[in-house]
Amino acid sequence: MVQPMQVPIHLVQTDGDVKMKKTIYTIFVLMLLCLASASALTDYVGSPVMPYLIYGKVTYDGVGIGGAELTIKNENTLFSKQIVTTNDGYWQEDSSSWKTSSGYRPPIQGDDTITLTYGSQVKSFKVFEDKNFGGFRVNFESLVEPEPTPTPTPEPVEPTGVTKVTSNEDGTVALVEAYFGDTIEVVVQDNKLISLIDEEIDFDGDDYNVHEEIIVNGKLVTSLDDIDYVLTPYLVIPEGGIEYRYVFDDAIPKTEVEEDETLEITFLGEDWEITDITNNKLTLIYGDEKDINVGDTFKGVKLLLVTDDYVKVSYEDYTVKIFEDEIEDIGDIEVMATYLGNDDDNLDSATLRVAEDVEVTIRDGDDYEDGDEWEWVITEDYIGITNQNEYEDIEEDYLPLREGDSITLPNDYVTIKFNSITTPDVTKLDIRVKDSYLHIRGDREDSFADEYDEIFIDANGIYDEDKVHISTDKVRIGESDIYIKLDGTTVKIGDLEIKLDMSNILYNGESYADKDDNYLDYQGIVFKDVENAVDDKDNFDVIVPDERPEAKITIKYTYEAPESIEPVPVEPEPIPIDTVEPIPPIVEPEPTPEPTPDEPDDEAEQTVWDSLQGLLIKILAVFGFGAGFLGLLRYWWKKDKKRAIKMAQTAIGRALSGQYDKYKK
Repeated sequence: MVQPMQVPIHLVQTDGDVKMKKTIYTIFVLMLLCLASASALTDYVGSPVMPYLIYGKVTYDGVGIGGAELTIKNENTLFSKQIVTTNDGYWQEDSSSWKTSSGYRPPIQGDDTITLTYGSQVKSFKVFEDKNFGGFRVNFESLVEPEPTPTPTPEPVEPTGVTKVTSNEDGTVALVEAYFGDTIEVVVQDNKLISLIDEEIDFDGDDYNVHEEIIVNGKLVTSLDDIDYVLTPYLVIPEGGIEYRYVFDDAIPKTEVEEDETLEITFLGEDWEITDITNNKLTLIYGDEKDINVGDTFKGVKLLLVTDDYVKVSYEDYTVKIFEDEIEDIGDIEVMATYLGNDDDNLDSATLRVAEDVEVTIRDGDDYEDGDEWEWVITEDYIGITNQNEYEDIEEDYLPLREGDSITLPNDYVTIKFNSITTPDVTKLDIRVKDSYLHIRGDREDSFADEYDEIFIDANGIYDEDKVHISTDKVRIGESDIYIKLDGTTVKIGDLEIKLDMSNILYNGESYADKDDNYLDYQGIVFKDVENAVDDKDNFDVIVPDERPEAKITIKYTYEAPESIEPVPVEPEPIPIDTVEPIPPIVEPEPTPEPTPDEPDDEAEQTVWDSLQGLLIKILAVFGFGAGFLGLLRYWWKKDKKRAIKMAQTAIGRALSGQYDKYKK
């Protein structure tokens, strides 16, 4: 037998084989690392542990910051977690649910160090120490003002209610007409209410478009909505249903608004100077302002002293020192002093601003003034106020509006009134079972078509008072568009359904047989005491209008600006002119004039001189107008030449326009 030849085999390791081994080894190591890291933090599998609560709040200027992000970490197990504060700035974390470095180690135990990080701030503490055994509170005060949370832009929703607004001929009253049951969703601007602002304002040399608008949302309701309304229709207003807005059509550079460059607007008829504004907050200075001299009194405040740096004023029994551009409390008011004019040659003067609160900071959502009826709305695009109570419950303080009632914005700016309801003629029906028929009698000779005043109905048709058949399906009621319709064993009047034997009466498919109230529906139909009607089979009263009643809601501009008192001008004292005896001139013979081709016009030259002289006199008169004016002008020339030039330019402009002619002598 031939033995097979044995050939030795030599395995040769190529470069490709080496690379493959390295790749497999690398993958194996990575898998081990992943397994190790995955098992580094595990769920606790031991006996239950007590909860340990860590909680706190993040604030800025005392106000909670919503959406703030914090990091909380157990330095011993290296477990960490991100936390986001609530809308009010609060946060809390139950550490008993944390992962651990070992499944048998409690998530948190004595001597564990917990670190919390918010921005650049880091705070740490050890758990289960004295006074923190059951939990620990950690608060943060933000070092910078947070950016306002952007309000998401809502998807446009097609209005489903009444949106049409008309106005009277002179544009002083806007009108909304609606039926019972209608929802009202209107926006009123100056094209319907002419007194509302639509203009350009100046800020830092540029013009910006602004306008005012009044928003009214509500619903005309009846006892179908609330039985307490009985037979009276009401206009109910939800929270936020009425809103006044001062809208910036052009974006104002808000970061440039400051004390030296204020934003001046007119809000609800009040002149405002805004010194700081963001998308949810603004600061403004209030009050009446006037330039007065030492010894004068303005709004009960007397100016006693003016220096280069401060003034002294008195009010009632109080005296205070006020540094320039500062505000001081005095009694129950505040006073601000600006533009101090201290000159040895003239009466000292200053500009005083007086108000209950001269400087006020307002935030979005704050109460307007001291009441809780209105609240502030401050957004990127507008400043406004809105009602923060609903006008719905007739047993609450804020009642829904019935005919003749109204709601007026602050400062008596605009009044929203449930002005009137049309009162059409009506047909009163008495419905009962009689002689096996449903008998309906009206209170008018022409209560039904063809001048019937009563009808009988059974399953076969409708009959006149003599039981003569007049229709198989329907008869019109009075002059209305509402019919009595026969449908099998049911008679329908609008949404009312009356069984022929009056065993049941339904409205809009719902039985009212157990209701003894009176109802007014959206068509203006009244029906009363269904329960007794069903029990007695008679005396079911129904009132049908010839036309659907219509409500009129008016929006009227009612603001009356306070009367401004023009200062009484004080004529300047005449300037004494020293007189001397005139010296007779030496008379010499007049030379013979040589003719010149371009001889000046003496009359025209004299006219120009008279005009310049008149202008000079006017300017001197206005500079003398009011004691201390020249001294104030010299003071500002030294301190702020631009302001002094502007003052002089204003005076010259008024002189040129003839406003000071009465001072020319």
